[in-house]
Amino acid sequence: MKKGLLLAITVFLSFYLNGQDIVKFKKGYVGISIGPTIYTGSEKGIPFVVTDPNSNLPETLSLKPGDLGLTINFIDAGYTLWRNWGISLKWQGGAHLYQNSNEELTSMFGSVMIGPMYSISINEKISLDFKARVGRMYLGSRYSAAFAGSSIESTNDYYNLGIEGVSTFRYHFAKKWSWINSIEFQKHLSDSSVEKISRVNLTTGIGFRF
Repeated sequence: MKKGLLLAITVFLSFYLNGQDIVKFKKGYVGISIGPTIYTGSEKGIPFVVTDPNSNLPETLSLKPGDLGLTINFIDAGYTLWRNWGISLKWQGGAHLYQNSNEELTSMFGSVMIGPMYSISINEKISLDFKARVGRMYLGSRYSAAFAGSSIESTNDYYNLGIEGVSTFRYHFAKKWSWINSIEFQKHLSDSSVEKISRVNLTTGIGFRF
């Protein structure tokens, strides 16, 4: 009887202590982040349709290297599976907006990506994550212009495979919450050997730890 009770207590304490370790070490997080995006690819002109057949007016707005925009990671998540290795997931959207007296251009992009993650815990407050992701990327544009006697409109949508490398700094300011800061290098795997589509994103946000 005593041996059975001792065994039961030992098993209970084992589960309790393991449970305490699991609570203390948060394996995953999911968050949202926002920040500037810098286009680093080749200049991307916007094909357009001229509704006035007698017009020769060229477009003037385009997406150029160095142009700034805004990006949002609606889902920015990671989970450690074994030792320091895990998996990461991201759902992203963003845009560059241009306007002058006669023209408007919105260049949009987005992605859904997944890949491996290597996470390092510096201490109880700080973690560093290194991620490599692959997934489906989108680049689109909406262009319109109004000149004397002419109207120009264009819509362009482009989907392809993409890759990215990410470094993330996470500061755990509370038991279940982190401040997330990332730098992301993204590239569309274009079929064209001339046109290059790439960007650098700098994001900051908040994450829930679990």
